[in-house]
Amino acid sequence: MRWWSVVVAAALVLPAVVSAQSKPWGIDPGRSTMKDVRSKVGMPSVIKFNAEGDEVWEYNNNPTGFHAYRIVFGPDNVVKSARRMRVDADRLQIKPGMTTKELVEIMGEPSLIYFIRDRLYWEWRLHYFGDQRHRLVAEFDEDYQLKSTMLLGAHYRGSGTTHGYGGITP
Repeated sequence: MRWWSVVVAAALVLPAVVSAQSKPWGIDPGRSTMKDVRSKVGMPSVIKFNAEGDEVWEYNNNPTGFHAYRIVFGPDNVVKSARRMRVDADRLQIKPGMTTKELVEIMGEPSLIYFIRDRLYWEWRLHYFGDQRHRLVAEFDEDYQLKSTMLLGAHYRGSGTTHGYGGITP
């Protein structure tokens, strides 16, 4: 195969990949309405309002899922933006000292919340390096400020698989 055929093939495939990531479920910002989103995707796991007063719907992952989406609606109930959350760019915004509220703004609601020896831990399921499933664990200090984060692979001992496990953190 000649080098130019590889370039042509990449040029044909790349727009489809970018379009699929920028338009989850075929939702078109500026055109799709709340009714369209609800009929295509169902009700969100979280409904809230941002500082501008826009309604924000979050589709946080289910117990075995690793994808999460945030859809923002304008005052006319039309989609302003729709994007996948918990991507590498989001994870890189996290810094020690952040509050729980700041983390929710970046990552959405956590998949799990638990305490170990009176320490608060939050956990999100996400994809890292493309399609590899991981868990991001955040540890908070006694003032509920972010102390540290840890990225863990979601592999199961001896299985070589990275599939979700019925809502139980492995």
